[in-house]
Amino acid sequence: MRIRQWIIGILVLATGLTVSIQAGNFVSNHWATHPSVHDIVLEHIPYVNLFFIGEMLYWLVLATYLLLYIRYQRAQIPYILCLVGIYYLLRSLFLILLPIGHPFSAPEYGERWSAYPQFAYFPSGHLGFLTIITLGLGPIRFHRWFWLLVLFFGVGMIVTRAHYTVDILGAVVIAYAVYAFAEQHLRSRWFAKNTQPALGK
Repeated sequence: MRIRQWIIGILVLATGLTVSIQAGNFVSNHWATHPSVHDIVLEHIPYVNLFFIGEMLYWLVLATYLLLYIRYQRAQIPYILCLVGIYYLLRSLFLILLPIGHPFSAPEYGERWSAYPQFAYFPSGHLGFLTIITLGLGPIRFHRWFWLLVLFFGVGMIVTRAHYTVDILGAVVIAYAVYAFAEQHLRSRWFAKNTQPALGK
């Protein structure tokens, strides 16, 4: 059963990421220009170039989370991979429906160190991913402090103009909705035949 869970988790994650990438490519190729919109928060805070250090820190944090999952929540990993895949599938729909440009105060695309496309992504993939794995980490010691990382990266992506404020808020809300829905309707089935107890049980 556990092997089957790993296969499902990896397949759903791969599908979500692939569809999300293709949705981004479709938008980039289908519309030559992507108009920017106003953001009252961005218009009142300074721009700070944290692209390089932010990206490096993000991957360091993900590596730390992986170690924590392996140590404390190994049986949870395929389940979380599945939820992240579902999040990215939902995100793909928004990418196509909301092809808006980067914030007015964002640096030119060619002047930034980043792999981001030439338009804004709603909701943020980085923060949605981080929100789900933080929710899934469970009742380990100091778990609540990990929400400071979510806040840190959320603010960081706003001040670097990588995202609009609504991209960040939307990521947290949609990621939480995916997680809550899965906890209500998927968890009992997912762990039904698993010999290890579900998270927090």
